[in-house]
Amino acid sequence: MSPGAQEIMHNPRFKFFVSAIGVATVAILIRSIYRIPELSGGWANPIMRNEPDFIVLDGVMCAIATLFLTVFHPGYCFKPMQNLRPTMRRNKALSEKQARSTSESDVEAGSVSYIGAHKS
Repeated sequence: MSPGAQEIMHNPRFKFFVSAIGVATVAILIRSIYRIPELSGGWANPIMRNEPDFIVLDGVMCAIATLFLTVFHPGYCFKPMQNLRPTMRRNKALSEKQARSTSESDVEAGSVSYIGAHKS
C-alpha cells in the first residue's frame, strides 16, 4: 500500500466516512427488509396500514442514510480531494478564457459565418 493511502486510512475523517457508509448501508438494509413483508401482502396488508411503523422503518431510515452521507461527505473526509478543488476551478476558468479568446479571434478574422447572412 502506498504511503499516501496509508495516511488516508489512518486519518480520523476517513474512519468517520467508512462508519457513515456502514450506518447508511444498515439503515437502507433495515428499510428494505421492512418493505418486503409490507408489500408482499398487497394493499390490504395490516403491516402496510400501520403508520408509525412505516414512518420509522421507511422514512426515518432514509433520513438517517441521507444525513450520514451528507455530513460525512467524501469531499470533507478526504483531504486530497479538498486540494483538487481550487485546481479544478482554475482549470475551468482557463479553459473558458481560452474558448472566449478563440471565438473572439475567429470573429475578428471573419471565419465565423452566420446563418442567413449574405456576403455582398
